[in-house]
Amino acid sequence: MDVIYRLALGQSGSKMFTDDRRVKDIESARNESTHGVPPEATDFIDLFLDVKAEQNFDNNAEFLKTGMKITKQLTRSEIPAQCFVLLLAGFETTATSLAYITYLLAKHPAVQQKLQAEIDEYCHEEVRLPIRLDKSDFPHHELSTVVSLRANSRQCMKSTTLGDVQVKEGEFVLVDTFSIHYDHNLWGEDADKFCPERWLKPSERPLAAFLSFGIGPRQCIGMRLALMEEKLVLAHLLKRFDIAATKDTDVGAFG
Repeated sequence: MDVIYRLALGQSGSKMFTDDRRVKDIESARNESTHGVPPEATDFIDLFLDVKAEQNFDNNAEFLKTGMKITKQLTRSEIPAQCFVLLLAGFETTATSLAYITYLLAKHPAVQQKLQAEIDEYCHEEVRLPIRLDKSDFPHHELSTVVSLRANSRQCMKSTTLGDVQVKEGEFVLVDTFSIHYDHNLWGEDADKFCPERWLKPSERPLAAFLSFGIGPRQCIGMRLALMEEKLVLAHLLKRFDIAATKDTDVGAFG
């Protein structure tokens, strides 16, 4: 991991995760701003300096996490640590997701051509920043749904009943993400088919039907960054290349 981010960010970029002088400099500049109005945030460290939480537990806080407030501010050492997690710790899952997406696009050239047409319509020349990919019509979420990323496991803090299921204190509760993502009751009879158009139609599916990034207060903190990275990589890739299957491509999996 050290080698990866050292190569990606350079020597100076690597130091910001182990040397808190950068955080101190930003904090000092903010404190010196006129009339106590902080300058506009320019990077993730600025954003994390704004993070505050207050804590206040009710009787059901262990399970529901309702009514919780936090009276603690991130420490100086926690700020670069959180930046590290957000920016770098999830690179492998993003790469895996992109691998599955390119695999599916190779197997479904008609979908690939449709996506390339959208990219060409939105990006007439080069794909350059800033680019408002969040406002584009790229059917990206449907591509990500086939990648069942790890759902965080939960440990029961107090014995409880969930529906007809008794969960005892100390037991771990795991979400069967794969079954949920291929449930015909949620996704229709073609749940096992690669069908991006399903995401373009209004749906009454519950929010928890899509769990690639988890859900709730412990949802992946890098979700939006990961989606933006994948959209940008796909836009650059499909703007220049066609992805084609070969005779060695396994065409039987993930229809």
